[in-house]
Amino acid sequence: MKLFRERRQKLFPKNDPLATFFLTKKNFLHQVKFTLSKHPTKTMKFIELFCNLEEICLRRCKIIQIKGLLHLKHLRILKLSKNNIREISGLNFNTLLEVLDLSSNNIILISGIFHLDKLRILKLNHNKIDRIPK
Repeated sequence: MKLFRERRQKLFPKNDPLATFFLTKKNFLHQVKFTLSKHPTKTMKFIELFCNLEEICLRRCKIIQIKGLLHLKHLRILKLSKNNIREISGLNFNTLLEVLDLSSNNIILISGIFHLDKLRILKLNHNKIDRIPK
């Protein structure tokens, strides 16, 4: 528990609403779904605390980079719409991903998804994509 407390302190600044949320939720480490909207977190680093997540929805959180998903082996649904993401990366180990929503971001090039064999739904509308690779 001490190790977890130290990691949490590094991930969350003092008086952060996210830290308060996590501390008040019973068994939050075992959650399989996490949703957060309109919170200017700008980072996904705190996600690494949740190794059992199957679904993540971080909408309008001003996220600029996909990060912290390395240990999420069960992740099936990832919704990061209406953020400031510029490139698709950080999904190398999320091979079970079925739904990826990156609509309304600042993505220019489609890359970093071709290894996702289970991907059924890909939403990239309202981005700045100027070409689709062959």
